[in-house]
Amino acid sequence: MELIELEYCWQSDDDAKVCFSKRTAHDVAIPKPTHIAAVHECGYSHSKGNEEIPIEELEYLCSVQCEPRGESIQWNSNTTLGAYTWHRLHQRTRPGLVLWSHSGLGYQWMWMDQTALHHSFTAIIGSGVPSIAIWDLLNSWFRTYACAERKGTYDTTQKYTKAFTSGRLKKRKIRGRNEYRVKIIPEVTSV
Repeated sequence: MELIELEYCWQSDDDAKVCFSKRTAHDVAIPKPTHIAAVHECGYSHSKGNEEIPIEELEYLCSVQCEPRGESIQWNSNTTLGAYTWHRLHQRTRPGLVLWSHSGLGYQWMWMDQTALHHSFTAIIGSGVPSIAIWDLLNSWFRTYACAERKGTYDTTQKYTKAFTSGRLKKRKIRGRNEYRVKIIPEVTSV
């Protein structure tokens, strides 16, 4: 992906027209971006964290907008979704998908490194499937990730709430910082 400089943003030179802002909310100039931070969705667990992906190494695959649905489906979306191919350095035979979503929340990026998934997805794109089916597939990946993230947050909240109500939380100040470490004391079981 190459970036073209416009008046208020940098924009990708492909059909996706991905935009990167030049200014923050406080009108501070931002240098031209060189990397994106994509959540690493590894398939067998929630997430491995963020992956810094060089923008120049992304190869455009597709971008689709939600099309108006029939009368049987009551919702529409203004979200645009798309995908890029990214080969990690020294791993040209193992491509992965970098998915992106653009909605009212801004841009969200996800990195999926399963080679079989990449080959299947490129086959689907090349088979003449309607663009709304590709949009549904990409949207389902983002929704699955969001549901897993919410579930993980809910489980953690429940664990700490239960420990708090039973008096098993221990708070300790970190020396030299204005921070605290919270630890859950294990339950004592009577035999």
